[in-house]
Amino acid sequence: MVTLTGGDSLFVGRERELGVLSRRARAARQGTAGMVLVQGVAGVGKSALVQHWLATESTCPGMVLKAVCDAEEADLAFGVIGQLLRRVPRTVMERFELLRDLPPGASAVLVGGELLALLDALQDADSVLAIVEDVHWADAISLRTLSFLLRRVQADRFLGVFTARPPVPEAIGKLAAERGADVRLMGLDESGVAELGRRITGAPVKVATARKLQELTGGNPLYLKALLTDTPPSFLQGRTDLALPVSTTLASAVRAQLRALSAHSQAVVEAAAVLKSSMPLHTVARLAGVPDPADCVRQAVSIGLLRWWPNVPSCPVMIAHDLQRQAVLETLSPTRRRELHAGAASLVDMAASWRHRVSAADGPNADLARELEQAASESFAAGAIDRAGTLLLWASDLAPSREDHERLLLTAVVRLLWGATRVGRVRDLLPAVRRCSPSNLRTIATATVALFCGQLGEAESQFTDVFDATSDDPGKKWITTMAGIGLMFAKMFNAEDGENLLRNSRNILALDNIESSLIHMAGTGLLYGRMYADGPKAGLAELDRFLEVSAGQLAQSGHSWLLRLRGTMRMLSGMMTAGRNDFTELMHSGSRLPDQAAEEYTHFYLALANYWTGAWDEAALHADLALTTTLTDQPLYSSADMQSIASWVHAGRGDARAAQELLCTAQQSALPWNQCVVQISWAIEAQARSDWAAMLQSVMRLTREPPRRRGGSWEVVWKPLQVEALIRNKHMSQAAAALDELHELADTTPALRPGTAWLAGQYAEACGDPGTAEEAYEKGLALPCTPDDQALHRAFLEHAYGRLAAATERSQKRAQHWLKQAHRRYTAMKATAFLQRLEADLDRTNPNPRLRTASPLAALTDREHDVAMLASQGLTNNDIAEELYISRRTVEYHLSHVYMKLNLIGRRQLRDFIVEATTA
Repeated sequence: MVTLTGGDSLFVGRERELGVLSRRARAARQGTAGMVLVQGVAGVGKSALVQHWLATESTCPGMVLKAVCDAEEADLAFGVIGQLLRRVPRTVMERFELLRDLPPGASAVLVGGELLALLDALQDADSVLAIVEDVHWADAISLRTLSFLLRRVQADRFLGVFTARPPVPEAIGKLAAERGADVRLMGLDESGVAELGRRITGAPVKVATARKLQELTGGNPLYLKALLTDTPPSFLQGRTDLALPVSTTLASAVRAQLRALSAHSQAVVEAAAVLKSSMPLHTVARLAGVPDPADCVRQAVSIGLLRWWPNVPSCPVMIAHDLQRQAVLETLSPTRRRELHAGAASLVDMAASWRHRVSAADGPNADLARELEQAASESFAAGAIDRAGTLLLWASDLAPSREDHERLLLTAVVRLLWGATRVGRVRDLLPAVRRCSPSNLRTIATATVALFCGQLGEAESQFTDVFDATSDDPGKKWITTMAGIGLMFAKMFNAEDGENLLRNSRNILALDNIESSLIHMAGTGLLYGRMYADGPKAGLAELDRFLEVSAGQLAQSGHSWLLRLRGTMRMLSGMMTAGRNDFTELMHSGSRLPDQAAEEYTHFYLALANYWTGAWDEAALHADLALTTTLTDQPLYSSADMQSIASWVHAGRGDARAAQELLCTAQQSALPWNQCVVQISWAIEAQARSDWAAMLQSVMRLTREPPRRRGGSWEVVWKPLQVEALIRNKHMSQAAAALDELHELADTTPALRPGTAWLAGQYAEACGDPGTAEEAYEKGLALPCTPDDQALHRAFLEHAYGRLAAATERSQKRAQHWLKQAHRRYTAMKATAFLQRLEADLDRTNPNPRLRTASPLAALTDREHDVAMLASQGLTNNDIAEELYISRRTVEYHLSHVYMKLNLIGRRQLRDFIVEATTA
């Protein structure tokens, strides 16, 4: 039998992959942030590649942050972020309260923002490397936070390195394709196998032998190393007629390795396998019952079963690979496994001890099940929904009675869906749900699954049956309430008329002493019902009435719920700034958002408000965050909305392909309540391409819907699109009627007035009446600019007036003034689709190139423009970094480029330059 020599001497090949890592690290040290994704099957050497690179990198980053994701810890919110922060000095962490606490329901944006500030503090001293291994097992909120961080770093001395097994989380894979390096590891080829064999045996390995080993193992280094420890030297040196003495599986090879160790070394490996994560050597030794563990660890390290860091103060030890861990655990007898888990429970923290206590149980345990249920209730109250679900499922497994087992299982399903929309996780539980005895709770669970999978008719029928059957039974109040709320959302997702939704919501609120957190859900149906019936302003009035009656019953998260609903209805009433302030406060209002939908729809509505007011970079950021949430959790009720809002900036910036891909996906997953946003988005996409027929087709699809699905609550967005589409397609009588309706809406919605003036002028021009058109445009231009103005409509108004003035030759100077004003607005938004039209108009109306004066700020990139504008307003670099969610170093980088491009020195000159450029 061959004995392995340990360490880096067994790392073979991978020169190309090491080169990618080194090049990205050099770029990061020089101030260009980046990421590398290393993906491949289990055991192919992803971690070994990263470890070898770190050990041999000539200029290692000054700060290395590391996290190892674990399938059994994917329910711990911010678990990955917490691991990364463990190596940050305590004196630095004291300045970042949110990062110290990491409350389960905190916003990914706020945590990501503090991570950017932390990165500023760390990279002042040296570059920062963050390594996340097995990112496919990362918790959902950590994934969203990492996605946010990676999109915001730029001129930072930062490199993120991720390892993953396929399929890679979509958010991480997308980022690697867009702005990183995607390294795909395959098994070693025959020459690599031969070299590994030579290093292990000290003698050359024959070509035929290497070929047979490569065929057997697929070149998987982990399998090869385990296999070669139990392979006769005579086979390796060419006797291919000899049979291998082990089974052709990695697990059997690992078991052979284990048998070759001393009894004490075996005990240490078994203890490390049970503890799973990196633990201090003395802890592993205590669990193993070994008094002097160092030599035992060295023996296991030498054959690749353990990893050990003897130069770190606690000398941490861990099992080398999860596949090896599984193989080791399979060798343990049930009694030995329970003994080790029972011992481990007292050696780890409370969060980790639950798993060991459950694993140590030798059968049903009513006391432990009760403790787990209580811990689940506490986790749920703290917003740790995934963790609560796990604890309930463990309690279910330990419950002595079938009744309690099923109750706990079904409660976990309902909590996971209503609290965190974990559809993917619940799908794996469906077979067990279906095996439960018929009950109202089982019906609630299956109806909720149907609801979140878009089977609205089935969901509504089941919820109705339960509500009717239990509404008169005081002992089943929670079941009745959940059935009523499920029925309410089924009606909402099916775009029921508002009055129907109102009746259903009032039925729920009429129940006595319902759980306070459920009052929020019932109130949501009430307010949406009023908004659907009478418009968003009526919804705001209903909110005031609701708070007068129910404020005392609301849970602690009531303020967050209020901000979310009020912000929604304010925006849909055209009060974009007030609505944006509500959602911004929601993100900053406390430790956690009221529920999962709050996270994605906060970003959705912030994307809407920023698009409307012309802050398109921020609109794109929030749309992407909303989309990342959807990609992570796949909640069907919101997928179409998030895909749709993400298409808007793409369309306006001329990327029709990206916009259309998003909208095609949205169309496939849209529920009736999403159809309004989807059709609005198709109209926006067609508008950007000047495809007036397609624009009208999208608008007409919307107006042909029954009144309850027509999107009355979205009228401030789609009504101007409808009027424009009718005018562009010469449907003048319909356009006149729609324009009258828009005028009426604008009377109570000031934000619509500039756009209404523009469309009135467009209508007059289409009717051949330039004089009336000019009057309409001048009336609109005389309106004072307000924070709620739709920036694109204001630009359209200026563009149309300038074009008309040039065409009628009234005043070329006036024409140029308004065309340049429109040009500045389009440029500020980077609205390429509309800039191209403006420049075409300038070509036609002003052949003199001297009149084609580009904005002095046109030379700046998107981010440079944003930084320059904020700096000119007196904001400090730290203020700008916080406002734009970028690092201070990135602000400094962009400012230096602004000064260089504009030939300026300092903020005072920049302020004067921008004042002159924006008022000329």
